[in-house]
Amino acid sequence: MLNDVNKTGGMVEYSYGAYNKFDENEQYIRITEGCPNNCPYCYEPTEIKVFEIPEIVRNDVKIMDMNILCKGEALSIINHLGSQKVNNRVVYYQLICGVDWRFLTQDLADALHKNRRNRRCKGSFKDVKRRTEAFC
Repeated sequence: MLNDVNKTGGMVEYSYGAYNKFDENEQYIRITEGCPNNCPYCYEPTEIKVFEIPEIVRNDVKIMDMNILCKGEALSIINHLGSQKVNNRVVYYQLICGVDWRFLTQDLADALHKNRRNRRCKGSFKDVKRRTEAFC
């Protein structure tokens, strides 16, 4: 557990590490932590860590990683996840934590499209070019 002082002077705890929880319908995973941006309002550590990819056991997976696209391993992680099946059915993924679209490359966009990111997700990649240009 990482402790930090928030802007009001109180202690804030930040839990870090790999995460793999699931219920009968969904699985929540965290494969990486860290972000190079060091935003003053965010408690994500700046040190980048990559954990072992857990066994995928549900067809609906929520990826809890903060800013996964900034990791050097992002392309291999996305491709590995895309190769997974559960009960001979494809797995759909959602990025549900912060994503800095400035790290999105054409290779990452192609991999996200190919590897079944969930279209219902707020961070869908349907308009990749428009979203990327908005941040550049």
